[in-house]
Amino acid sequence: PFVKLGITHQTGIAMPELALNVPVNQWVHRRIKFTDYILNESLMGAIVNPFLFTSYNGANTFYIDNVRYVDSATSPIFSVRLCNMGDTACVTSPPEITWSNSASSWRVADQYIQLTLDSDSTLWGVQIYTNNRAGSANPQYIVNGSSNPVGLVNTTQRRLTVPLAWSIKAGTQPVAAVTPTAAEPNNGADLNSFQWIYMKDALTPNIPQDNTTAFVPGELPVTVKNNVGIHYGQQNTDFGAETPPNYIFLEADFGKALAQHTYRTNTLTLEFFNL
Repeated sequence: PFVKLGITHQTGIAMPELALNVPVNQWVHRRIKFTDYILNESLMGAIVNPFLFTSYNGANTFYIDNVRYVDSATSPIFSVRLCNMGDTACVTSPPEITWSNSASSWRVADQYIQLTLDSDSTLWGVQIYTNNRAGSANPQYIVNGSSNPVGLVNTTQRRLTVPLAWSIKAGTQPVAAVTPTAAEPNNGADLNSFQWIYMKDALTPNIPQDNTTAFVPGELPVTVKNNVGIHYGQQNTDFGAETPPNYIFLEADFGKALAQHTYRTNTLTLEFFNL
């Protein structure tokens, strides 16, 4: 069927329309610019009904879903900011992620990542990982057998690391209200563990004895968000729709870290991809 798209000005005057040829019995993704059918951009602020869909050539049945208003001519909108814990407005952006209290075991970082994203593609995702064996890695992890290079690397004994995990939350409440409690991700007895997912490295290998699988770009275990929603739990099916912005939290396990040693990574990557 043909579908007619128009808008209504606050005076009740119908503005110019677009005719859309819609294939039968299938979903079709459309990206429509306001400027395609609004001849006078000064009237943008007077729009009261921005999308009015009607049948163009008789009685037809059609469905409309997942309508979004995007305020940029470019797509995707992909904005990442580092914010201090508790600062929902992200007034200041600190230069790095730190842990002020690393005395024992798992600790949540003093900062969180604010992710703002909207894409007009149908299949996309955002993945998180380290790349501690890259040529630009500082410190660069030194391979020790089939060891996993993920995490924070000891700056002097570069075969040693501190594990990292991440958790993503909806931005519908203040940061302080949704900050997860630190927990060992694999500790099923801890009710806080389900929301934490172990980080992988770009060169994480298969390590069966640790139930660790090799890193695969775009795989669900490293995807924090995709076209379905945010990855709120450890299962690959634990994705739920949430509008941006979203908060990404990091935790590290300092329980086995060497005292008076520094652990760092400069290769933590948050990356948008299309499937």
